[in-house]
Amino acid sequence: QQAAQAFQNVQRHAPSDEMLHALYYGVTAFHAGDYAESARALDIAAYIADERMTKSLSRAALSIVSNDLVLDYEPSRTERLMIPYYAALARLRMGDTDGAAVEARRLSLLLQRLDDERTPLDATLRATLRYVAGAVFEAAGEYEDAGVAYRNAAALDSTLALPDDAWTREHGTVVVVLEQGFVTHRVEQDVNVWLLPEEVDAIAHGNGESRAA
Repeated sequence: QQAAQAFQNVQRHAPSDEMLHALYYGVTAFHAGDYAESARALDIAAYIADERMTKSLSRAALSIVSNDLVLDYEPSRTERLMIPYYAALARLRMGDTDGAAVEARRLSLLLQRLDDERTPLDATLRATLRYVAGAVFEAAGEYEDAGVAYRNAAALDSTLALPDDAWTREHGTVVVVLEQGFVTHRVEQDVNVWLLPEEVDAIAHGNGESRAA
C-alpha cells in the first residue's frame, strides 16, 4: 500500500528534471508492481543518463561563467548502476528474460567501465551487482555470460561462492583479440539513417521520452 501511494505521489509531484523524473518514476513503479511501466521509464532514464554523460565541455564551462543551474542533473555512479539493476528485475517479473539479459549486459558494461577507469566504488557493491548479473544471465539461459559474471563476483568477494552447476565446471573463458599490425585497435563504422523532419525536431527539441523513442 505504501509503495502504491509513493507511486501516485511521484506521478503528481515528480521532479521537473527529466532524468530524476524517469528515475523516480521507474523505481516507484517497480515497487508498486507496475513492471512494464517501470521498465519503460528506466529505459528512458538510461538513455538520458548516457546522453548527459557525453555532454560537451563547453556546456560545463558555460555553467561556471554564468549559473551552475545551467547544467542538468547527472546521476551518481551508484544511481547509474541501479538503473539496469531495477530494469532487469522488472523485465524478469514480466517474463521477458531476453530483455532482462540486455539489462544485465548494460550493468556488466557499466561495472567494467568503472573497473577500467579505476573509479572508486565499494567492492561489496560491485561484487553483488556482478552476481546479480550472473543470476539474470542464468535465468535467460546465457550460461557462458553467467559464468563470467559469477567469476568476476567471486574475484571481488570470496564469500560469494560460484554455483555448483555442470555448465559452470565445464566451461572456461576464452578471450579473442583481433590485431592489425602490432597493437590492438578499435574499428569505427558509420551508420547512416534517414530521418523524417518531425524526427529531427523531436531529437533536437523534444523531451527525454521523445528523444529516447
